[in-house]
Amino acid sequence: MTYDDLIAHYGTPAAAAAARDLDRQIVFGWKLRGKIPLEQQVEYEVVTQGELKADLPEGFREQTA
Repeated sequence: MTYDDLIAHYGTPAAAAAARDLDRQIVFGWKLRGKIPLEQQVEYEVVTQGELKADLPEGFREQTA
């Protein structure tokens, strides 16, 4: 998932941060770095019940299915 995907889903960085009880500066930092850490992506995938998808390594989902 990209930062743009996250904001498109939640509307604002503050709302994305609130969904995971994070400081909004953490979310803004992902924009500056150009990447959301994988562990955070996985957490957002869980919180959104799969509406957002983590960028897992190729084949990972098939291995765990």
